[in-house]
Amino acid sequence: MNYKGLPVYNISIDFDTDEGLQLVSLVDDPAVVESFLTFNSEEPVKLVFTSDEEQHIISGISLLADTPIYRCDETGGYYVVFTKETIKQLVEKYNKENKTNLTSLQHNGEIISDCVMVESYFIDKERGICPKEFSHCPDGSWITSYKVTNDELWNEIKTSGQLNGFSVEISCQLEPAKEDQKIYDEPLDEEDKFFENLMQWLQGEDFEKKNFSIDKGTIRKAIEDEKVILIDEGGSKTVEYYPHSLGKKGGKDAVILYNPDTNKWSVKTLREIDCVVSDTPIGEFIYTDPTYEEIMDDEDVVVTRTKGSTSYSDLIHNKVMTMISYNDEKEKPALGFRQCAVIAHGYTKAGNECIRVMEVFGDSRSARDGEGVIPDYRLLLTKRIKSLKPMIGTAPWSRDILDSRVNLTGDKSMFPCIDHITKEDLDK
Repeated sequence: MNYKGLPVYNISIDFDTDEGLQLVSLVDDPAVVESFLTFNSEEPVKLVFTSDEEQHIISGISLLADTPIYRCDETGGYYVVFTKETIKQLVEKYNKENKTNLTSLQHNGEIISDCVMVESYFIDKERGICPKEFSHCPDGSWITSYKVTNDELWNEIKTSGQLNGFSVEISCQLEPAKEDQKIYDEPLDEEDKFFENLMQWLQGEDFEKKNFSIDKGTIRKAIEDEKVILIDEGGSKTVEYYPHSLGKKGGKDAVILYNPDTNKWSVKTLREIDCVVSDTPIGEFIYTDPTYEEIMDDEDVVVTRTKGSTSYSDLIHNKVMTMISYNDEKEKPALGFRQCAVIAHGYTKAGNECIRVMEVFGDSRSARDGEGVIPDYRLLLTKRIKSLKPMIGTAPWSRDILDSRVNLTGDKSMFPCIDHITKEDLDK
């Protein structure tokens, strides 16, 4: 079976093994975890809160039944489906193995004890089991509710808007879907119609790869694999672009692109482009076009993933000086740019992703108010970072900017510390 021009696979498990549903995570943007598949909708259904806030209960969709979910790996793009029968089997095994209270934050690998499952059921509209908030979901979908026992976590969920849905971790197998299998598919809107027309057009061309890449996960992989993307620009015109950076423009997912034929730069939201990933490797970027500087200096553009410096790990070990705009969410926050060296990455005790930086100079509320100094170390929550722009092309920062307080074996304020600067890095 094909769906929107891509193959469809059913999720299946061997019930005599350790395969199956492992845990449910509170997330804002699910990430792929090694040896697991993680799933939630592209636009996750918002968590529903009880009217009695004293109960601290959240409800949401953990698994959508019979609904194609787009995935992409080294083999290309495809869709997977949880059938309603498989969902029932997964949940039954999950309950039998007493995993119902295994929850995490952002798939960080840390089990938290602050969420207790208090409700679990399947949508069954014929029996009247379907809250109005989930009336758009197909029968067999799995709904869960959790009581949050930690006040700090509850306030973060309720007020921040960062944690807005459930995502499952599952070890499983994939089996080709049957041609006559019924899947839940909403009526085509104009965007979907355009997509289908695009895929039909692409299939008529002799492309070796047909990976639909409108989602940021595929764009991110194209950047990391240094592959050219082919963007449909209407009619029969397809243009090669080098994807340079992934981030946001005006709060919307966006990609910064380089056209090697014209040496011009542009920034487009992912909703503005329809493209496929080519096998052609990315060549040399030319930075002489003034548009590049204009884009990188635009406060409306936030860079989160950049060629040459694609992760916090890269920033740390390659000693890339980074411009950061940060909102500490206190009175009169300092929103100007800070020039920082990122030296550690991890999570706080409360489960919030964070980085440790040495702020060399720039804006700082604590320094401005006389409570702190510059240069100095700062612990920044990643969710409060408004803009992060690696200073591509500059020399690595010098070890001289750090003082004797730097911990080259980790960061004791992080639980855990995922990555950190080492003596070997400083000696490079």
